[in-house]
Amino acid sequence: MISHSFLGGCKLGDWIQILRENHFRIDTSRLWQAFLISMETAVTSALSCFEPDPNLTESQQAMWRSPLLILGLPRSGTTYLQNLMASNPQLAFPTRLDCFNPYTFLVRHRWGIDRLWGLAPRRSRGLDNVQVGWLTPEEDEFALTVLTREGPWLGVCFPERYQEYVAQSPLNSLWTGADRWKQALKIFTQKLTHRYGKPIVLKSPLHMMRIPDILAVFPHARFVTIFRNPLRQTQSTLSVASKQAVWPSLQATRIESQKYLEGNQRLLERYFETRHQIPAENLIEIQYEHLVASTSETLHRIHNKLGVPGIEGVLAATAQNRELSQYQTNSYPELTASEREQIREIYAPLYKTRIYSDANDLDH
Repeated sequence: MISHSFLGGCKLGDWIQILRENHFRIDTSRLWQAFLISMETAVTSALSCFEPDPNLTESQQAMWRSPLLILGLPRSGTTYLQNLMASNPQLAFPTRLDCFNPYTFLVRHRWGIDRLWGLAPRRSRGLDNVQVGWLTPEEDEFALTVLTREGPWLGVCFPERYQEYVAQSPLNSLWTGADRWKQALKIFTQKLTHRYGKPIVLKSPLHMMRIPDILAVFPHARFVTIFRNPLRQTQSTLSVASKQAVWPSLQATRIESQKYLEGNQRLLERYFETRHQIPAENLIEIQYEHLVASTSETLHRIHNKLGVPGIEGVLAATAQNRELSQYQTNSYPELTASEREQIREIYAPLYKTRIYSDANDLDH
């Protein structure tokens, strides 16, 4: 995949339909990328004919039924936590190759394409300085977007219709795609279990709005929700929103930073409306600040609460991984007084539940 866009994992017919929905409006500077995506979708369509069915054994079925899901708003440390949990040798995770090629990743692994792509140097993921490669952990959201041809990430690719794509989610009570989304989740995770033969660690900030749908597929799913100081999270969100080029947009139109902040508010509200559906023994909520300051202790809490084996392997792998053991939080420009005041409204659900204190929020 040379375009470095998850859209290359679409089948050609789906990609053409997406282009039609957007009236083929591609910014001139992105035409070459769109051409590469088109070539990749043709390859995907051809390779999908060789993709094997994920027939799970009885033991694999048991593994498949109890995935571990990492929830948290964008810019709250979900990637860091996923990388930590993915270092557990008794767990598996979807790679970027898997998530960007949901129709064909089994055949790509079978033919050794994963080993070839694994030799490619890592690069910044575009949103920040986090380095990613084809075999590093990735958000399953990309795979589910490709399989359903719906969702907010298409709005990032085609920002002129951002609000219409955001409406293709549980945040919209009139949305009719829930069954299609659950079927895509089922198929993708079965393929992952077939490939790796271990319980899967999934991560997507957008899963905060999908707890009922996830539980409909996985009644015994385990959840880790990570929260971050609203001040720092807003600073990080605005920093990403201000970038000149937003990966993987194909249009020059920019998404207003206010839309990202409003999205955070709606995700929080939806999460607190539905989290009670998760059995208490299958949910743990942590704070980003505690994870960074006391990584070992926090990882012990997660593994003990959710009954996840392999903590020793996680701690050993973390100590040997320079990126994880020397992880540092980025620094950001100070917020204005009006932005600080807006935080109190956007993150009101966190204050109501006392996860963060309004008084302490602006000082730490």
